[in-house]
Amino acid sequence: MTGTAEGVRDPKLAYLVSSYRSGDQLDRLLTTLRRNDPDAEIVLLHNGFENPLDPAVVTAVGGHLHLVTAPVVWGDASLEHERHRVLRWVLAELDVDWVLTLSEQDYPVAPAAALRARLRDTAADAVVDAQPVAQTRDPLTARDVRRRYGFRYATLPSWPGGRRSPRPVRRAAELLALAVERSQPFVRLYLMPTGTGLPPKVGRRASPPVAGVEVWWGSAWFALSRRALQVFLDRLQTPEGQALLGFFDRTVIPTEAFVHTLLAAEPGLVVERAALHEIRFSDPASGRPDEFGRGDLEHLLGCGRFLARKFAPGDPVLDDLDLATAPAR
Repeated sequence: MTGTAEGVRDPKLAYLVSSYRSGDQLDRLLTTLRRNDPDAEIVLLHNGFENPLDPAVVTAVGGHLHLVTAPVVWGDASLEHERHRVLRWVLAELDVDWVLTLSEQDYPVAPAAALRARLRDTAADAVVDAQPVAQTRDPLTARDVRRRYGFRYATLPSWPGGRRSPRPVRRAAELLALAVERSQPFVRLYLMPTGTGLPPKVGRRASPPVAGVEVWWGSAWFALSRRALQVFLDRLQTPEGQALLGFFDRTVIPTEAFVHTLLAAEPGLVVERAALHEIRFSDPASGRPDEFGRGDLEHLLGCGRFLARKFAPGDPVLDDLDLATAPAR
């Protein structure tokens, strides 16, 4: 940990970066994280099944490389399982106080010192942008998360509504899914976002197998203190934790619900419901957040968040952010 002028010690962070591409964007992010936070640990979880990665990229920033052990697919539990494996390694091998999750398409929008101070000053064990499914107010969002986490799904082998299909074919698939939903409450046809090109899933109604557990959902990008990480991994190994993991394995986008639900169910933890990332969705149906650009610079620097996603490789706004977030000399 690093000292402050007031004598209070800042936490030491581990940045857990998930990536599926290699190239200049990933190199730049890792280099910037190291420049902004020289004492931090940088841990890269890379999907080498998508793109091979030169380990020298990670070695150059003094980081730790972990390759996924199986292909990672958007929307299923594959990334969740890989994260658990790497989080266990972090807890066992690294002397850090907090772990922050981010992706290769993220970038700092505030100095690392401000992020450390934010985590130093919170009374919480975890900072997670999440809420109970039952308390989701926006009707369309509430409907979607009830579909995601109120059913257990299997993936169909093929489908007519992929991203390369004609719009009328996609629309026909949407009407079919709506007809299935309106005709009865027990089965759902879940169409994956158009931007993913993935086949739909068919599911039957189900509830968590552990009595009294309330399903929470939120952002896949959060911060866990060492204590929260220890409690999470310990609970994960219990019969109840394994039962919940088995349930979420068959839901849609469990990376936005499993950790959140397990943490919320732990009475000994204090979870602060807040976002550390700035993310904007102008087209939720695509499944992809907007790309920030130079026209968003003022907003990004004034939003009160510490990272943002996502950015196009080489966008000039990254140069502006480098100037704004560089450590003071």
